[in-house]
Amino acid sequence: MIAPRPLPAEVLAHIFRYLTPRSLYQSMLVSRLWHGEAEAQLYSNVEFNSSHKHYRALVPALTARKHLLRRVAWIPNEGCETVDLKILDILLDYRPDNPTDLAFLVSHNNTTTTTTHMTATASLSPALSEYTLGPNRPALTHFSFYGDGEIGICLNSVVYSLTTLTVLDLCFPFIGVNISYIVDMDKTLTALPCLKVLSVDGDGWMYTYAQAAETPEDRNEATGPELQHCLESFKFSAHVLCCEGSAPFAFFRRLGNLRRIDIGSEYSFYMNTTSYRPWAFGRALRQYCPKLESIVTDTEVRLWLFDLPILSADRIAHITAPVADTFPFNIESDMSDSTIYGIASEYEDRLRQLLQEQEVEELLEGKAAVPFFPQLKTLVIAENILSAQDLISLGVQAPFLTHFEIRCQPARDGNFWDIYERDASAATKTAIHSSIPSIDAMIENQRLRKRRSFTSSDLVLLLQLCSSLRYFSLAGYCIYFDDLVDALATVATGTPVIQPWACEKTLETLNITIKIPVENPEQHSLIWKHLGRCWRLRSLKFSQECCLVPSFAYGIAGLLEGGMGETLKEIRRLPEWREVKDPREMVLWFGRSCPRLMVLGIEHTGYVMDAKRRGTTFKVLDDEDAKQCSIHRVFVEPN
Repeated sequence: MIAPRPLPAEVLAHIFRYLTPRSLYQSMLVSRLWHGEAEAQLYSNVEFNSSHKHYRALVPALTARKHLLRRVAWIPNEGCETVDLKILDILLDYRPDNPTDLAFLVSHNNTTTTTTHMTATASLSPALSEYTLGPNRPALTHFSFYGDGEIGICLNSVVYSLTTLTVLDLCFPFIGVNISYIVDMDKTLTALPCLKVLSVDGDGWMYTYAQAAETPEDRNEATGPELQHCLESFKFSAHVLCCEGSAPFAFFRRLGNLRRIDIGSEYSFYMNTTSYRPWAFGRALRQYCPKLESIVTDTEVRLWLFDLPILSADRIAHITAPVADTFPFNIESDMSDSTIYGIASEYEDRLRQLLQEQEVEELLEGKAAVPFFPQLKTLVIAENILSAQDLISLGVQAPFLTHFEIRCQPARDGNFWDIYERDASAATKTAIHSSIPSIDAMIENQRLRKRRSFTSSDLVLLLQLCSSLRYFSLAGYCIYFDDLVDALATVATGTPVIQPWACEKTLETLNITIKIPVENPEQHSLIWKHLGRCWRLRSLKFSQECCLVPSFAYGIAGLLEGGMGETLKEIRRLPEWREVKDPREMVLWFGRSCPRLMVLGIEHTGYVMDAKRRGTTFKVLDDEDAKQCSIHRVFVEPN
């Protein structure tokens, strides 16, 4: 009998990637071949956290296996001022001839906490600047550090020595207004030439970078191809957008290969309205980072996507003329104050409407706005205030946009809109002859291209214009039925007509909230048929505020008339489930009509506590009925 041939080492290495540390340890005892591959996987990805029970056994074990390390996460204790010497030996293979040098590194505590910031890069020990790295230090590819800046002096020495890194993740929490950890961006890019992903997050850090070159020759030299870094993804805190100076975002000048930015962290004490410069940030990225494709925000930031030039004074006439022609403003001397107020209020409302309509027409032409990110493919917004002007221009001038997501509804802060580029030559106050100050301010705001908040109709316009969307998700925002309906086509036909979306042939994921009166089944039927035009849809999600009724009496059968049943895999939170008279028949219909449907989430008020599953269940189908369906999960969505 021929003995079975052992699995190749490449196959074992691939299998061991999916095993737990306990299983890897057991695999080491099977054979010599398995021992080597399992050991390499077990010690390739570790976490230095003294609060874990395995920490004391892990560090000694790594001393002889440091060459196997590829990924390290370092999480020191809160308020820690010292570092375990063995960790430094593992990461750097550093054993100084004079033990006092390393003792100084470990016990040194910055004494500049009373100044504006603690500059760790300026406090390095002379002994550390001359040390020699050991030959057995690991070739790390990923390094993560989560903690405060108290041991930042040590962190600098470690990070700048890991020249093989491709991913660096640093997070510093906020520990006081007079204490922050300074990250030297210029030195980081120079010391880590292989870095592809950089994340510096948390409110306890600031950055420093050399000023941009002054002369055109020096500027071209500083941004030449030979000095461009290979960094592709950069995550940073929102307070970076509050930089001041003549070149506040100069540290992007070497990031010509950047494809993704992620603006994270919570609201910081560095952020304030007067120092925010969203137009300067956008222009810097357009100049330095032409390959940028993805923008993700995790906090409340001001981010303009398009450059809206300020209108010159000689164009004021073309703004006010349409209003004067269509709605003459005449006040007689014998009118009462209430009458004058009513006329003025009506005139102001009409003026606001006409100004917005005129601006939308200009934006739809694609000439009034210049994109900061012409290659944009992904835009994820969280607690962000995105203006209507940017949203409309996005639909017109973003041919590559495939992913658009709003994660939560922001607070309505008027200060977000009361900012623009303060160009002294163009933004000079223009005299507008009117007896109503609010009208003067309204026209002046439009001339200065101040942003305004978007509405439900602006979101619908994006869907009608953007033809390449594959993922569209709204959280906290509602689309109203009246905004979906085309008013002109409805008047011509006598029945409600919904204008087609440009992305009906490409959309694969749709998360939407539609507000519609429950008492009108015809309108619900129209919505279901309209959603059914997205025949490539794989995931359909509704929020708990959605008012659509999933019932045959309300025309839900129109959802699958366009062929969506062949692609649909997931439906989450079917709304108004209480209005469905026969839920069993509805679920069976979905199972028969959608052969690929695996998940069906429903909204129901008759919750039943299930102690075994620790949640709420609602048994819609019997076991025999369930065997006839492709649906694997029918569950109640949590509120």
